[in-house]
Amino acid sequence: MQTVFDTGEIYNRGLTDPTALSPDERLIYLIQEIECYSAMEGWDGFFRSPVAMPYYNELKDGLRMIQANASLEVLIAYEQEIIGLGFTVTNDGIDDMLASDVFDALDPPHNYTDDWSKYSDELWELLREHLAPKEIVLRLHFSENP
Repeated sequence: MQTVFDTGEIYNRGLTDPTALSPDERLIYLIQEIECYSAMEGWDGFFRSPVAMPYYNELKDGLRMIQANASLEVLIAYEQEIIGLGFTVTNDGIDDMLASDVFDALDPPHNYTDDWSKYSDELWELLREHLAPKEIVLRLHFSENP
């Protein structure tokens, strides 16, 4: 029997309590969270969030698990930029970086949202492939197709 994972429903539950989600559901939630933050607040928003950032390593582990290497490389490139500028990959470190003269001197700052977006369709397809052997169908809340 197939189970349907509706991304909109999972996202809403994740906003309430990410710890109540299964590992697969939490990965779905985190992918949506980084995409929503990027669209609404800019790329750095997810990383500045005291709610989302504690799950950052889990997000990276999930991307490795589903072999979303291109998406993972975007995150790694962002980390390397932060560290290369002399800051830490933490909420406070990213806040400090964004407030610094060093960040202001980047002309223009790299657009990681564009990089991430290039691989979004591939990422969701890899997630579908990961869930299929578990007889889980992914229904994207932003799509009419299951």
